[in-house]
Order: sequence, then structure tokens, then C-alpha cells
Amino acid sequence: MSLKEIDNVEITSLVDNNVDILLSDNEVAFRPLLNENWFMHSLIAEHGFCATIKETNGIEHKILYDSGLDPKTAIHNAEVLDLNLSSLDLVIKSWLY
Repeated sequence: MSLKEIDNVEITSLVDNNVDILLSDNEVAFRPLLNENWFMHSLIAEHGFCATIKETNGIEHKILYDSGLDPKTAIHNAEVLDLNLSSLDLVIKSWLY
């Protein structure tokens, strides 16, 4: 089986061990903007990892990789980032948290 070339990959970290909301964008990382009420609905950090992977090769595919320690955290952070998880093509669990 050979690997196929893809046009674009976008990875969004939903859950990680820490969150630094004051980091600025750079050429490879885009971060959410702080609106006036950012402290009322901010990102949550916890032990574990969760990311969405959006791959495009003519057709767009969306993958959720892991869900963090508590899946509610990933759902909360997806809402903060305005990321729709209802159209995922695949969910991958690397291990049971």
C-alpha cells in the first residue's frame, strides 16, 4: 500500500496539558482571538490529549484523535474554538483514559 500525496492538513489541538492564551500567532500556529468576555468561556487544559485533523485531497476528511481525560473538555474547547465535531469521518482512540 503506497501513501498518497495530500493537498492540505490542518491540526487543531483541543486538549493538552496546558493552555497559554497569551501566545501570539506565528507562521505555523494560529491561536484564538481574545474577545471582551474571553475569561467567561476560555479554553480548559487537563492531562491528556485531543486533536482534530482535517485532511484535504480533493475530498475533505475530518478525524478526531483521542478525547482527553474527560471528553467534556474536548467538547467545551471545540465550542470555544467554534469547531463543529458533528461532521467527523473517523474517531481514533490511542488508549483508554
